[in-house]
Amino acid sequence: MSQHAGIRIHGGHSRSVDRKSLRFYAREDYGNARFNHELFGEGERGAFNRFILRNSGQDWNRTLFRDAMMQELVSDLNMETQLSQPTNLYVNGENWGVFNIRERFDNHYFRFAHDVEEEDLDLLEGNGEVVEGGNRDYRALIDYVDTKDMEKDEHFTVVSNQMDMDNFLDYYIAQIYFGNMDWPQNNVNMWRERLKGNGVGHCMTQILVLVYPLPDIHSLIIHCTGQPKEHLNGRPPCSAHCLTTHLLEMNSSSVLHIIRTRFSLITEFFLPLTR
Repeated sequence: MSQHAGIRIHGGHSRSVDRKSLRFYAREDYGNARFNHELFGEGERGAFNRFILRNSGQDWNRTLFRDAMMQELVSDLNMETQLSQPTNLYVNGENWGVFNIRERFDNHYFRFAHDVEEEDLDLLEGNGEVVEGGNRDYRALIDYVDTKDMEKDEHFTVVSNQMDMDNFLDYYIAQIYFGNMDWPQNNVNMWRERLKGNGVGHCMTQILVLVYPLPDIHSLIIHCTGQPKEHLNGRPPCSAHCLTTHLLEMNSSSVLHIIRTRFSLITEFFLPLTR
């Protein structure tokens, strides 16, 4: 593939490191509105509006594949994960080293991957900030769990009708297993197709790679289920953190049973894969 494209620096804190992540845009103004190439190998889709050359985040000067590996490990669970393809990057003939071609979660991704049009998409990040669509129903859901007595099972029924609980549990279990300390007060994304009217919809995995020693699982559970008033890593609590802590207040033993069961199953599968 050879074509003109737009390029910009991608990422948050990783912008400060020497090897920047780059985001590529295909537009008619540049000559072609699509990248028509199987970036992730045969059998995957072959048309993209945007893609990312990721430096592996905080793992940029170490393994260069941790985030991609973790997302591949959970790719069969009920959540969105990004495909990845390692590549060598040369800029004006200078070797910048190994980067990872990654998908970008945006309205174009959901049109190609789920046949969801931009006008039907709600895509939120962080504390419910709008990327695409709107957040009115999400804010109403957060207000509901924040004001109702979540120890009553009737309220669980209301909440479970507005969000994908299987997805929610898989997403949190994966984050806890991987030891993501820059979460849930950060790096949170959610989406839904409004036409289905099924609430918040799916959480997407955006697992930030950690370069300092990973805490044990018990510490991660405390970290992500502490009281919403706590400030995690110097950041104020976000709505997703509030949602989790309130759901854990429920007397419904089925919820905690599902969490424990799923966690043990995932650990059983993950440990042989990672040895």
